[in-house]
Amino acid sequence: MKYPVIFVFLIKGECMKKLTDEAILNLLRRDKSQGIRCLFDKYYVSLVVFGEQIVKDRNQSEDLVQEFFVRLWTHDYLDNVQATDLRSYLFRSIRNSSLSSLKKNDSLKEAVDLLDIQLPEDNNFSTNDRKVELALREIEKLPERTRKAIQLVMLERKKYQEVADEMEISVNTVKYLLKEGTKKLRDRLRDSEMELFLLFFRK
Repeated sequence: MKYPVIFVFLIKGECMKKLTDEAILNLLRRDKSQGIRCLFDKYYVSLVVFGEQIVKDRNQSEDLVQEFFVRLWTHDYLDNVQATDLRSYLFRSIRNSSLSSLKKNDSLKEAVDLLDIQLPEDNNFSTNDRKVELALREIEKLPERTRKAIQLVMLERKKYQEVADEMEISVNTVKYLLKEGTKKLRDRLRDSEMELFLLFFRK
């Protein structure tokens, strides 16, 4: 794996393969340099892919993830994180950083209300990031206009009128495309995957 320049100086040695999250956290407490490297090796690629789905720019996503790992190195953010919550913490942090970078208004609550979807109360994503990524990949397979409407509203957090103006369609058409897209996703995804995706991107 090619490391950011700063990590060439911070990390050392080789990381054992297939370390559990608990083992990585224990390693971080004994040897922060080695622990950060193992954490980076395990999660960097999936975090970049996840962030890219939001910011729509690979380089920007890489910058955001690298900046996040630098913050993990310079601060003790993981000291009180449990192993069962580590994956959730990492993905949620990149989600928040990516959304902040977009500087867009939040319209997802409106979208969820429109689609009349019941979201689960459980906020634990420690074992579910692959389900989110699966849902994101399925969005890419939708018809072009449907995919774009869902991406603009649910991922880029734009308001209906902004999406309508950008796509040169009416607000009602935007809402229709969201309903159609959600129906197609429901047909392709299991309920838990669909609900988790929506939970990840709600307000």
